[in-house]
Amino acid sequence: MSLITFPGSLFLALIAVFPAIVVSFGVQQSWAMFFGGTSLIIMVGVAIDTMQQVNSYLLNRHYDGLMKTGKNRKAVA
Repeated sequence: MSLITFPGSLFLALIAVFPAIVVSFGVQQSWAMFFGGTSLIIMVGVAIDTMQQVNSYLLNRHYDGLMKTGKNRKAVA
C-alpha cells in the first residue's frame, strides 16, 4: 500500500503547485487559477467516473443481449 501512496501523494503535490509554476512562465494568473490543482483533480475524477459509467452501461447492454438470446432458445428433447 505504501508503494502506491507515495507516488500518488507526489502527484497530488505537483498538481497543487502547478498554478504557481505556470504563472512563473508568463501565463495569466486568472487562467492558472481556473485550471488550478483542485479543479484539475475534480475534472480528472469526473472524466474517470464518466468513462466507468459508460463502460458499465455498455457491458450491461451486452449481457442483456446474451440473456435475451438465451431465453428465446427452444428446448431440445
